[in-house]
Amino acid sequence: MASWFGRFFYRSQAQTLISFTPLTLTTLSTDLLGCPAIVRAVNLISTDSARLDLTVTRRDGSIVKDSPVIDLLRGDSSSFLSGYEVRRWLAASALYFGNGYLFIRRDLRTGDPVALEPIDPSAVSVEIKGTQARYIIDRQVVDDSSIVHVRASTDPRSPWLGVSPIDQCSRVLGTQAILDQAIEELAKSGFVGKLAIEHPGPLTATARDSMRTKWAEQHSGADKLGFPAFFGEGMKVNQMAADAAARLMECKRLGVEEVARAFSVPAQLLGQGEGRSQPEVAQAYVTHCLAPFCAGIDAEFSRKLLPPGERITTDLVPITQGDFRTAGKAYAALVGIGVLAPNDARVRLGLPRIAGLDDPAPVISGITPAANLADADEGDPPYE
Repeated sequence: MASWFGRFFYRSQAQTLISFTPLTLTTLSTDLLGCPAIVRAVNLISTDSARLDLTVTRRDGSIVKDSPVIDLLRGDSSSFLSGYEVRRWLAASALYFGNGYLFIRRDLRTGDPVALEPIDPSAVSVEIKGTQARYIIDRQVVDDSSIVHVRASTDPRSPWLGVSPIDQCSRVLGTQAILDQAIEELAKSGFVGKLAIEHPGPLTATARDSMRTKWAEQHSGADKLGFPAFFGEGMKVNQMAADAAARLMECKRLGVEEVARAFSVPAQLLGQGEGRSQPEVAQAYVTHCLAPFCAGIDAEFSRKLLPPGERITTDLVPITQGDFRTAGKAYAALVGIGVLAPNDARVRLGLPRIAGLDDPAPVISGITPAANLADADEGDPPYE
């Protein structure tokens, strides 16, 4: 099996990544894959979705303890990647290319999943026959039950495939690559920008070309920023766009906001903008971005890795609970009114359980029901 994967698990080094679908042919410039705001958005979503805890529950709401699927997704999912790395790669692959794939290696006797192997999206094509999906990998047919398939967004032209936010918004996000190149060239000129040199007398075409070439030789490049410039014969120099640097940086800032919209991530989390408290930003991030994205992954894991009647859920609470002090106050209030048991709060704060603290018990005037029972055992007279 390992040698079979080795035949198609590769990444082309060409300047353009080509993704074939049954209906469309789309190209994705590698310049976009290096845009800092896009890299930040993908890393943020993929890392958060991979590091959060998972819980398996039954239809009646009871928790499945010691689930082998949880061990698989947390431990060594493949021969060369941990569960965290596999989940992060799956999310990043879906966000960058629209679709993320894992091959499910199963125990031949029981059919239980024992390993998850990453698959390069460019090596996969999908065929739909009736109600059945078939995956073609390296010209070999793989059944739907053997593939974990996560989609970034649903492609309205082909509902069985996903589409990347980068591809959906490529026209707008493509300006980020252009701005990066423009800022790079402007930086090489010492942020001087385009100049207009005025000469009081007539100049031949040869003289103009010679002056232009000489100026470029002496002043273009970061290593020549300190080279002095002299203008004689009554010549004058003017900047054609004196505010070019400021305008480019403003466009760059607005571009970060466009990336935030494309990925449904608050701009504050991409290092852009102020004005809202961290809890509000975290809640918006979870509600509009992380929860829908993780719901798709949870549904696919549940459908492909768990027996009927069980489902897997990503715990999003750590993202919104805030710092330890703020979270501690909130959990103390919930424990105090009996909504949570002390051990529930301890687990959410990353602390170990304590024996005997698994049941919710509201605190009334500083006296718990357990204390009342202890008083009754001591033979206190009843109230009249």
